[in-house]
Amino acid sequence: MRDELLDKGKALAFEALSLLGRHPGRTVEYGFAADNTNVTTRNLLDVGSAGSFFPLQMAKRGFQVTAVDVRPYRQTHQNLNFIQADITKLPFAAEFFDTITCISTIEHLGLSAYGDPRHDNADESAIIEFKRVLVPQGRLILTTPFSSKYQLLKWRDSYERIYDQDKIGSLFASWNVAKEHYYVCRRWQDWVRSTKAEAKKPHPAYPRANLSCFVLEKP
Repeated sequence: MRDELLDKGKALAFEALSLLGRHPGRTVEYGFAADNTNVTTRNLLDVGSAGSFFPLQMAKRGFQVTAVDVRPYRQTHQNLNFIQADITKLPFAAEFFDTITCISTIEHLGLSAYGDPRHDNADESAIIEFKRVLVPQGRLILTTPFSSKYQLLKWRDSYERIYDQDKIGSLFASWNVAKEHYYVCRRWQDWVRSTKAEAKKPHPAYPRANLSCFVLEKP
């Protein structure tokens, strides 16, 4: 009983920090996204940018960054342009961006927890939009929670989707998967690379889900 209460306490603490922009997996996700952004990228689109320092970091590294979110984005830089918009209806011409980064965002779309319009299939709509605005062979770098079973968590659990292998496969069916990494949380801010099989199992430090990171290429 004591161990169960401790595990629940850890999960609630992680959830509270997540809502404040202090998600325990962000360091891994930012590193994965940065490492897989080609230096030749001319136009980088980051979606779900509110509360994230990633667009600013990439702008400081010299990339031309466009950040999009339904919520305001407060960071500024000469290489950073922010547009407040619905991610499922991007206000850009076709084949405009070389790279899109979507860091722990796809799982929240359409669930209205962060002020976006309610839409049951918003994750699928966003994936279609990403393909539209990417150049041929352009990259989508995406991270999202991962587990053995697809779940749709309600508001009390941050209102997000937890993806499983089948749902991921369906979502990315028309893309080329160039890279996929999986991580499990051993303790606070200590995420370690794992196999897909290991990432399907719950771990006490963060029992809700593990982490999946993908590099997808538009055919």
